[in-house]
This record gives sequence, structure tokens and C-alpha cells, in this order.
Amino acid sequence: MALRRSEIVALRVSDVDWNDVGSARVLVRRGKSDQSARGRVVWLTATSVLVLREWLDQRNGEQFLFGPVYGNVVIDRVLNPVSLQRAIKRCLQEIGRDKYFCYTGHALRVGAAQELLRMGRDTAGIMRAGGWKSVSTLARYLERAEHSVWCG
Repeated sequence: MALRRSEIVALRVSDVDWNDVGSARVLVRRGKSDQSARGRVVWLTATSVLVLREWLDQRNGEQFLFGPVYGNVVIDRVLNPVSLQRAIKRCLQEIGRDKYFCYTGHALRVGAAQELLRMGRDTAGIMRAGGWKSVSTLARYLERAEHSVWCG
């Protein structure tokens, strides 16, 4: 969803709108660039829908979409953004990323923007997906992308 850590941890189960064709969208109620809390809607990929359904099937919680895990049980309370960053680093370490310690919680947004560029998505689409309001901000996320506009 190309969300900030603060946006991820604020998500509630009720923010997910499932439709009958296997897709879903999520309401992000407030973000850094949305201080008036107008909100924005983010669509999930088909794979994300499957993973999210599996996650929700294994939970007992009704309120928060993501919560801390204690003893293999997900607790239905807000997750701390720092805990989310630690979880990201732990997952990267488990899959064998040598420089997992260099990643920040912001790496999710950077990676999503760069992957959308690699997939050939246009600037407007990438900005909408990540909630960026200016091209110059998006450009900072894409400055290290290994992508050639001359290929493909």
C-alpha cells in the first residue's frame, strides 16, 4: 500500500472494504500529508488480498488490523511504529538480507515506489498509490531506482 509506518499501525479491520470480485481497498484515515484527515483510499493487489485474508483468519481481534504478537497470539491493540520497523528488520534478516540493519521502516514506501516505476506505472499513478502530493517528493524516492526509461 506504500504507507508510512504511522499509517500502517493506525489501520483498523473496519477500514478494509472487501468486494465480491476478490479485491479490496483500504481507507487510510489520516497521514503526514493529510493533516485535516480527509483520508484516502488505497487498493490492494490480488496477492495482498489473499495474505490479508489469511492474516485475519488467524487473529482474534476485531479492532486493529495489525497488532503486537505475544506467544504466537496477536493482541488486539495498536502496534507501535518502532515495533513495526523492528519486525521489518527481523523479516529481512530471516530471509538472508546481508544489510538488513540498514533498512528503515521507510524502506517499504521507497521499495513500493521503485517497484511501481519498474513495472512501468506512470508518475500520477505512483503518486496516488503512495499519497505523494508533489513530483519533487516522489523524485526523492525514485532517485536511486535502477530503471532505464529507454528499455522495454
